[in-house]
Amino acid sequence: MKNRLFAVPALLVLVLSGFMASEAMAETAGKVRLTSGGGEAIAVLDDTPASRDFLSMLPLELTFKDYNGTEKISYLPRKLATQGSPSSCTPEAGAFTYYAPWGNLALFYRGFRHSDGLVPLGKIISGLDILAGHSESFAVRIEKAD
Repeated sequence: MKNRLFAVPALLVLVLSGFMASEAMAETAGKVRLTSGGGEAIAVLDDTPASRDFLSMLPLELTFKDYNGTEKISYLPRKLATQGSPSSCTPEAGAFTYYAPWGNLALFYRGFRHSDGLVPLGKIISGLDILAGHSESFAVRIEKAD
Protein backbone atom coordinates (compact mmCIF):
# COMPACT_ATOMS: atom_id res chain seq x y z
CA MET A 1 0.00 0.00 0.00
CA LYS A 2 2.88 2.40 0.81
CA ASN A 3 4.29 2.01 -2.71
CA ARG A 4 0.96 2.91 -4.32
CA LEU A 5 0.57 6.05 -2.23
CA PHE A 6 4.05 7.19 -3.24
CA ALA A 7 3.45 6.39 -6.93
CA VAL A 8 0.43 8.72 -7.32
CA PRO A 9 2.23 11.91 -6.15
CA ALA A 10 5.34 10.95 -8.14
CA LEU A 11 3.25 10.49 -11.28
CA LEU A 12 1.54 13.82 -10.68
CA VAL A 13 4.92 15.56 -10.38
CA LEU A 14 6.07 14.00 -13.66
CA VAL A 15 2.91 15.06 -15.49
CA LEU A 16 3.04 18.62 -14.13
CA SER A 17 6.75 19.06 -14.88
CA GLY A 18 6.18 17.85 -18.45
CA PHE A 19 3.32 20.33 -18.85
CA MET A 20 5.44 23.22 -17.52
CA ALA A 21 8.34 22.29 -19.81
CA SER A 22 6.10 22.24 -22.88
CA GLU A 23 4.64 25.64 -21.90
CA ALA A 24 8.16 27.11 -21.67
CA MET A 25 9.12 25.66 -25.06
CA ALA A 26 5.98 27.05 -26.71
CA GLU A 27 6.84 30.58 -25.57
CA THR A 28 10.27 30.61 -27.18
CA ALA A 29 9.36 28.57 -30.28
CA GLY A 30 7.01 31.26 -31.58
CA LYS A 31 8.96 34.45 -30.90
CA VAL A 32 9.11 37.08 -33.68
CA ARG A 33 10.89 40.41 -34.10
CA LEU A 34 9.14 43.37 -35.74
CA THR A 35 11.65 46.00 -36.88
CA SER A 36 10.69 49.46 -38.10
CA GLY A 37 12.57 52.75 -38.48
CA GLY A 38 11.76 53.59 -34.88
CA GLY A 39 13.13 50.40 -33.28
CA GLU A 40 11.91 46.90 -32.64
CA ALA A 41 9.09 45.03 -30.96
CA ILE A 42 9.00 41.39 -29.86
CA ALA A 43 5.94 39.15 -29.96
CA VAL A 44 5.40 35.63 -28.67
CA LEU A 45 3.06 33.61 -30.85
CA ASP A 46 0.61 30.99 -29.62
CA ASP A 47 0.97 27.39 -30.74
CA THR A 48 -2.01 27.28 -33.13
CA PRO A 49 -2.38 26.31 -36.80
CA ALA A 50 -2.81 29.98 -37.81
CA SER A 51 0.30 31.08 -35.88
CA ARG A 52 2.37 28.24 -37.35
CA ASP A 53 1.18 29.18 -40.86
CA PHE A 54 2.14 32.80 -40.19
CA LEU A 55 5.60 31.70 -39.03
CA SER A 56 6.04 29.74 -42.27
CA MET A 57 5.69 33.01 -44.22
CA LEU A 58 8.59 34.75 -42.47
CA PRO A 59 10.54 36.85 -43.11
CA LEU A 60 8.09 39.47 -44.37
CA GLU A 61 8.31 43.15 -45.26
CA LEU A 62 4.91 44.77 -44.67
CA THR A 63 3.47 48.27 -44.60
CA PHE A 64 1.25 49.03 -41.61
CA LYS A 65 -1.25 51.83 -41.14
CA ASP A 66 -3.42 52.95 -38.27
CA TYR A 67 -6.97 51.67 -38.13
CA ASN A 68 -9.67 53.14 -35.92
CA GLY A 69 -7.19 54.68 -33.44
CA THR A 70 -6.91 51.21 -31.90
CA GLU A 71 -4.71 48.98 -34.03
CA LYS A 72 -2.08 48.88 -36.74
CA ILE A 73 -3.01 46.74 -39.74
CA SER A 74 -1.26 45.27 -42.76
CA TYR A 75 -2.37 42.86 -45.45
CA LEU A 76 -0.53 39.57 -45.83
CA PRO A 77 0.57 38.21 -49.22
CA ARG A 78 -1.94 35.36 -48.77
CA LYS A 79 -4.64 34.32 -46.31
CA LEU A 80 -3.62 32.23 -43.31
CA ALA A 81 -4.91 28.71 -42.71
CA THR A 82 -7.12 29.19 -39.64
CA GLN A 83 -8.88 25.82 -39.33
CA GLY A 84 -8.32 24.51 -35.81
CA SER A 85 -7.51 27.97 -34.41
CA PRO A 86 -9.82 30.14 -32.27
CA SER A 87 -12.16 32.10 -34.59
CA SER A 88 -12.81 35.11 -32.36
CA CYS A 89 -11.29 37.01 -29.46
CA THR A 90 -11.47 40.11 -27.29
CA PRO A 91 -8.18 41.88 -27.99
CA GLU A 92 -6.29 43.74 -25.28
CA ALA A 93 -3.41 46.14 -25.84
CA GLY A 94 -0.56 44.07 -27.25
CA ALA A 95 -2.78 41.50 -29.01
CA PHE A 96 -1.15 40.13 -32.17
CA THR A 97 -4.08 38.99 -34.32
CA TYR A 98 -5.28 38.10 -37.81
CA TYR A 99 -8.61 39.34 -39.15
CA ALA A 100 -9.67 36.42 -41.35
CA PRO A 101 -12.47 38.12 -43.35
CA TRP A 102 -10.05 40.74 -44.73
CA GLY A 103 -6.79 38.75 -44.58
CA ASN A 104 -4.86 41.30 -42.52
CA LEU A 105 -2.70 41.33 -39.43
CA ALA A 106 -4.07 43.53 -36.65
CA LEU A 107 -1.69 44.64 -33.89
CA PHE A 108 -3.72 46.22 -31.10
CA TYR A 109 -2.28 49.07 -29.05
CA ARG A 110 -5.64 49.61 -27.30
CA GLY A 111 -8.22 47.10 -26.16
CA PHE A 112 -11.29 46.46 -28.31
CA ARG A 113 -14.59 44.59 -28.11
CA HIS A 114 -15.04 40.89 -28.80
CA SER A 115 -14.83 40.33 -32.56
CA ASP A 116 -15.85 37.35 -34.67
CA GLY A 117 -13.28 36.53 -37.35
CA LEU A 118 -10.43 37.96 -35.25
CA VAL A 119 -7.98 35.09 -34.81
CA PRO A 120 -5.52 35.45 -31.91
CA LEU A 121 -1.94 34.74 -32.97
CA GLY A 122 -0.03 35.87 -29.88
CA LYS A 123 1.02 38.87 -27.81
CA ILE A 124 3.49 41.71 -28.22
CA ILE A 125 5.69 41.52 -25.12
CA SER A 126 7.95 44.52 -25.76
CA GLY A 127 8.11 47.54 -28.05
CA LEU A 128 4.35 48.08 -28.42
CA ASP A 129 4.89 51.82 -27.92
CA ILE A 130 7.22 51.88 -30.96
CA LEU A 131 4.50 50.46 -33.21
CA ALA A 132 1.74 52.59 -31.67
CA GLY A 133 3.81 55.77 -32.05
CA HIS A 134 3.61 55.82 -35.85
CA SER A 135 0.96 58.22 -37.15
CA GLU A 136 1.58 57.57 -40.86
CA SER A 137 2.04 54.34 -42.80
CA PHE A 138 5.29 52.61 -41.88
CA ALA A 139 7.35 49.66 -43.05
CA VAL A 140 8.01 46.70 -40.76
CA ARG A 141 10.25 43.69 -41.23
CA ILE A 142 8.92 40.64 -39.39
CA GLU A 143 11.25 37.71 -38.79
CA LYS A 144 11.73 34.82 -36.40
CA ALA A 145 13.60 35.87 -33.28
CA ASP A 146 16.36 33.77 -31.69
